[in-house]
Amino acid sequence: MAPSEFSMRLQRGITGGFAPPTPDLIITIDASNNDLSISIAKREDGSPDLAPSASNTVAIADHEAVIDELHGILKEVPTEQPPGSEDIYGLDTSIAWQSDDLEWWNGGPQGCGGGESFVKAQDTDKKKFKRAVEIIKAIAVGRTFLDVTRTLTAHLHLLIRSSRPYEVALFPPRILHVNPPRRTLLCFVNSTQVEANADTGAEMNLASPKFAARSGSSIKPTDQQHQFVQLADGSIASISGCFCARFNPSEKPSTETLRPRAHMKTFHILDGLTSDILLSRHLIFEIYAFVEQANAFSEMKHPDLHADLNLIAWLNRWRSKSGSRPIQHTSS
Repeated sequence: MAPSEFSMRLQRGITGGFAPPTPDLIITIDASNNDLSISIAKREDGSPDLAPSASNTVAIADHEAVIDELHGILKEVPTEQPPGSEDIYGLDTSIAWQSDDLEWWNGGPQGCGGGESFVKAQDTDKKKFKRAVEIIKAIAVGRTFLDVTRTLTAHLHLLIRSSRPYEVALFPPRILHVNPPRRTLLCFVNSTQVEANADTGAEMNLASPKFAARSGSSIKPTDQQHQFVQLADGSIASISGCFCARFNPSEKPSTETLRPRAHMKTFHILDGLTSDILLSRHLIFEIYAFVEQANAFSEMKHPDLHADLNLIAWLNRWRSKSGSRPIQHTSS
């Protein structure tokens, strides 16, 4: 288990030569008093310097499991020797961790300036280090990070749609955070105004049983492939049915984009959903939500203490990719 107080730093851009390396991303995370203080500085293309950092604070409890995993990984993987000689992981990325029980740092104080390390990273070490990098980025990714990097606005066109939103070969799907959505998206389902949860990484559109009942749609049983989902916390939940409904965003799409206005969409009914509907990542980007629908978002003044998980995958698809046995669901 990781200690309650620690500091870690991720830097992308550690390889150099005669000149020192030029980082394009630095993430620092300090843990104390049950909180994580996160700072992110990014260098824009063409700029010689990092932009002023943006900061955010989240609860350690939201990321406790992956922090323990990261701490365990860094206890196992090697660093280059002598320090700063070679980027043995080949990711042009360094991680520094400091706590009472562990001090770990690859890349040396001034990056990797050349030379050869007599300590090499094996394939398993490289996979673990890559996972460590992903964990730190996942902890940092949130509204602050997305705003600083302009990922969902100016750089949205650079995102690539993928059928594999996470690594499944070695690790089960992970949740980025379990905070309730800070904003909801105004939209219409069968002409009914709905405030949807659009802060999600779900693979399917979901609806609560109450909303499904009042939507006026014909509810049908799901096929065999879509009866269960694997939630990001590892538990299994059942889908009780599905319905097709006309979905429209609140704001009229721009004529300058090729992204079509959404029409008939399938919603799967998930008991316990804390919002009326939860939009899939595909639908979010289909309607260009964070650009063309920016004015349709509203801040939640008093978010509920419970929250929808931010990553939901079809169970059969996840099993086939990972070869994993299902986790037994226990009711409380």
